[in-house]
Amino acid sequence: MLFRSVPAESLALKPSRISFEQAAGLGVPFTTAWQSIFTAGGLKEGETLLILGAGGAVGSAGAKLAKSKRARVIGTVSKASSLDRVKSLPVDEWIALDQEDLVQKTKALTEGRGADLVFDTVGPPLFESGLKCLARRGRQVCIAATPGIPASFNLADFYHQEATLKGVDSLKLSFQESGDILRELAKLIEMEKVEAPGVEIIQLEQALEAYKKINEGQTRVKQVIRF
Repeated sequence: MLFRSVPAESLALKPSRISFEQAAGLGVPFTTAWQSIFTAGGLKEGETLLILGAGGAVGSAGAKLAKSKRARVIGTVSKASSLDRVKSLPVDEWIALDQEDLVQKTKALTEGRGADLVFDTVGPPLFESGLKCLARRGRQVCIAATPGIPASFNLADFYHQEATLKGVDSLKLSFQESGDILRELAKLIEMEKVEAPGVEIIQLEQALEAYKKINEGQTRVKQVIRF
C-alpha cells in the first residue's frame, strides 16, 4: 500500500456529518471554489454571483459556498435539458444558454445593474460575455482555458466599467492555504450551511472503466476509489 506524508498544517478533521468518501470528494472542487469566490473574488453577503458553468463540480461547489454566505446566485447551463440534473443546487436563477442570451438575461435579472462577481469555470467561450455581465466595479475570476484558443475583450469597456479580472490556479495553493480552507469548510458542513456532494464509490478493479467514463463525459458524479 502507498503512503504519503503531508505537513500537519494541510490537514483538517473530517466533519462528523459526512462519510470518508464524501470528504475525499471535497478537495479540489471546494478549495478551488473557495479561493475563487472568497479569496480572489471577495464575495460579500447580499451580493450577486454569476457562475458560468454552475452545473460542474467546481461551479456547484461555488454555488453552495456562496449561499452559505447569503449571496444571490445566478447559474448557467449550456442546455435547458440539463436543468433537471441541477435543480437540487442552491441556485436562485438559471440561464439556459441554448435558449437565452447570457448578457441580456443577467441584466434583466439584476434590473440592469449586472453581477457583482462572475465566476468563470468555462473559459474562452463565455469569457468576454462574462465581463459584459459585470456591474460597475464588478470582479471576474477565471479558472479555465482552452489550449490554443485565445480569449479577448474590449479594453475600453473594461476600464470604463472599472472592472477587476483575476485568475486562480488552485495548484498554486500552499499546504497552509489548503488546510485553512478545508478547516473553514469543515465548520460550514458541521453547521449544516454547506451540503457535501454525493459520490459514487468505485472499487479498485473498476478504476480503469471509471476513468474511461470520465474521459468520455459519461459521468457527472464525483467518483471515489475505495481500496
